[in-house]
Amino acid sequence: MGWAPIRPDLIFNSAGTKRAKISKNLEQAPEIIPLVDEEDVAERGLTSKAARYVRETNQLFVNLTYSAVASAQEDLELRYANYDDPEIVRELARQWSERLVMGRVGYAVVYAQAKQLIREWTPDDVKKALEPERLSLAADGWRDAVSTAYRSISRRLGAAKAPDEDEELVAA
Repeated sequence: MGWAPIRPDLIFNSAGTKRAKISKNLEQAPEIIPLVDEEDVAERGLTSKAARYVRETNQLFVNLTYSAVASAQEDLELRYANYDDPEIVRELARQWSERLVMGRVGYAVVYAQAKQLIREWTPDDVKKALEPERLSLAADGWRDAVSTAYRSISRRLGAAKAPDEDEELVAA
C-alpha cells in the first residue's frame, strides 16, 4: 500500500466548523403546479410553452398540454402496446409522461438557481435561463430521462420476468 500525505484542506475539524456560505442562502425547490385546463394554460401565457417560473412566489407552472407530454405518452404507449390491459398502459404512460416533463423543467429551474448561488451566472443569466422558452427546451429533452420510466413501467407490468427454470436448465 502506498502512503499518501495528509492534505490540510481535507482534515475534519468539528470544533471550529462553520456552514459554507452557499448553504446559508439555499433557495427552496419551487412548488410545482401542473396545469391541465386549456383556460389555465392560456391565462398563464403558456400556450405552446412548457412552463413558467414565478420567482416572487417560487412557483413553477407546468403546462401538461404541452407537446412534449403528448410525445412522451405516445412513446410509452407504443413501447408497451402488446401488454394485455391497454387501460393500465395508457394510465401509466400518462403519469410518467407528466412526471418526465415536470422533472425536466423542475431540474432546469433548480440548476439555474444553483448557478447564481455559486456565482457562476449573473442574475440576468439566470433570468434568461428561467424564461418559458428555455424551460420548454428542457421539457423537450424528456427522452434523456425516459429510461427511468421504462424500468418502472416494465416492473409494474411484469415485463421484466425472470426466466423459467426449464429455460435456465437448457441454457446450462
